[in-house]
Amino acid sequence: MGFSCAQCGLLVDEVQASCPRCGGSLPQPSIVPTTDTGRSTRRPPRKLWAFFLIGVAAGLLGLVLALTAYAALGRTGPPSRPAAAASEASSLATGAPVGPPSAMSLATPSATATKAPFGGTALLTARVPAYCTLPEAGLMGGRVPPDVAGQGNGALILSGPAAPVSLDLDGDKDPETVAVYSCGASGVAAGAHWPDMVVIYGADGSIKGTVGLADHKLLGDTTSLKTLKAAGNVVQVQWLDDNRLGTTMERTGTITWTDGAPTLSANPIGETVTVIGGDQETAFMTPSTNILCDFGKEHVFCVVFKHSWVAPPPASGSLCEIIDYGDYVELEATGAAKYGCTGGMFGMDAWANNQLPGNYGSPAWFVEGKDPIVSLGNQKYYALSYGRTVKAGSITCRITEDGLSCDNGTGGSFFVNRSSIQMH
Repeated sequence: MGFSCAQCGLLVDEVQASCPRCGGSLPQPSIVPTTDTGRSTRRPPRKLWAFFLIGVAAGLLGLVLALTAYAALGRTGPPSRPAAAASEASSLATGAPVGPPSAMSLATPSATATKAPFGGTALLTARVPAYCTLPEAGLMGGRVPPDVAGQGNGALILSGPAAPVSLDLDGDKDPETVAVYSCGASGVAAGAHWPDMVVIYGADGSIKGTVGLADHKLLGDTTSLKTLKAAGNVVQVQWLDDNRLGTTMERTGTITWTDGAPTLSANPIGETVTVIGGDQETAFMTPSTNILCDFGKEHVFCVVFKHSWVAPPPASGSLCEIIDYGDYVELEATGAAKYGCTGGMFGMDAWANNQLPGNYGSPAWFVEGKDPIVSLGNQKYYALSYGRTVKAGSITCRITEDGLSCDNGTGGSFFVNRSSIQMH
């Protein structure tokens, strides 16, 4: 506390009666008597109050600033993993630089394909495995070189529904290429070819495995792969079993990678079998051995050996007036069903092929263990089991214990058994 001398202006720090310099009188602090003790208290000067209030205000302001800083520090701490991932993804998308992540935000990178699939023009010079009497060889222009193939030929199918497909078949994160190798070298009858082979190539062009359709054919001769389709990490395939009589049966299956090698699992044969007809026909016998049919996409022609129904007389002047008539029913691809006659050797080739042992193996529709082999006289035949259906072109036939029914999809049909016949 200080007092200023009114005469000379000297600042005196302690209470004195007179100024030490000039001896002038100094102002004295007023004494205020108290009401309870009778003692006097000294009133603080106004400047002291001002300093006190300023200090309190500064303290409060500092406290507010400290709390604000603390709250801000809590909000800007290390981000969570989702937030960090979103931030990094945003930075990558916008091209902004991404700083080094914290230890907690580091993620183990997932394994991704590091190689391009083997394909394109590289397949024109791919190696093919030893097959159909031909050695392993490198292709030239997509085919086995003439000096290697000799009188035969071998080639990869590079276009169409059976063109190569690429996928991660074996699960190693690098792509495999699945292609079809078709071979027509020696060792099979004229007009036929060896069953197609599926070849699996690694990304470097090496042969990682093969699948032979010969292991899945139901016929005596060959199989032709028609479509390849990649679905996830498997390949869906469709092929045709062919018995060289122009009749083939559609088959389907799936190629997977099992125990370190490719495997083809054939789908079960259904109750309905589609027989894609050619220039000739197949044939089938009923389990009762009473009906034998020549069957193809152009017509179905059946003989009923024993029956109580009687066919009407043949048309005047027709061939059926002079040859066997009355036991036959015929349905063509269009038009109504009608009674027929043998027509000489009509259907004999197909019927002969339906006899065991058969010239070309079992018929396209025959499934061992499902369809019976029956005897008629001294001859054995392949029979279509009850409940099964065969289709060729627009013609469909179904055999049940009640009888045989066939229709051509255009309104023509017949139903026949021992006791009755109905034709439309």
